[in-house]
Amino acid sequence: MPEIESVVAVYDLYVGQHGCIEPTDGEQFDDQAYSRMKYGVIPDAKDFADKLATTLCESAPELVYGDAPPHLVVAYEAFPHAATLLAHFCLDALNAERARVAQPEGKTLRIYTNDYFEPYSHRPVTERRRILERQRGDVDPVDFSMITPVIVDDIRVTGSQETWFREVLSHHTDQSLFAAYVARFLNTAQHPEIEGKLDDADIDTIEKLLPYIKEGDVAVTHKLVRDLLCAPREVLLRCLDHLSPEHITAIAEGLTRITAETLEPYSANHQTIMRQALLI
Repeated sequence: MPEIESVVAVYDLYVGQHGCIEPTDGEQFDDQAYSRMKYGVIPDAKDFADKLATTLCESAPELVYGDAPPHLVVAYEAFPHAATLLAHFCLDALNAERARVAQPEGKTLRIYTNDYFEPYSHRPVTERRRILERQRGDVDPVDFSMITPVIVDDIRVTGSQETWFREVLSHHTDQSLFAAYVARFLNTAQHPEIEGKLDDADIDTIEKLLPYIKEGDVAVTHKLVRDLLCAPREVLLRCLDHLSPEHITAIAEGLTRITAETLEPYSANHQTIMRQALLI
């Protein structure tokens, strides 16, 4: 399995007494902005992505100056997760630096998964592993000898996701990898639940996302679609009233790529979304 050459994180955190989140270097971590980023709030995603790109440039300058362009590894099927949004914005910043030194631009490298709508970050480690084991893990074709793979994720808590990335990529390359995170926890073996708490630090219901939806500051992400499918009907209708036609169309198109079996528990909301898309 490919080794991790370097793990880069903007914030190193640990769980203190009474479950409080503490930084290791004194710089405060904005958990509310992180929560908004997880829902795809674009200004917060861009802010974290810029910080991650800066940290990568400082910690791994070969990602800017190296001849093998970075390929930021992301994983999704129909709807990108927040980590994919983060990776795209981070790549924009990295490519700006590579252009400055006349190096070819980097790209994203996509791993195709099976869509699921279970709240992963709130699950215990054993259930997370079961979810990951069900993922199919097809990879975009690429000559790995010509690139520098960089796993990008929003947070490292248990390391399960990182291990899954390495296992998938082991079928294609044995070269070492970089891993890049907004934050990583250094003592979470006994606190995997902290990830779910962070996700909900500011936005714990889709209704609290409505102000950002109204402003057009939200990207279509897996978490947004999951919560639309799970929302009470009146909440779903309020959200659909404020989502742009482009958002609704993108959601409807993505839902066509998900199996009927996966969508069956959410059939009422699924049908409502599809009917709304037909009115556009």
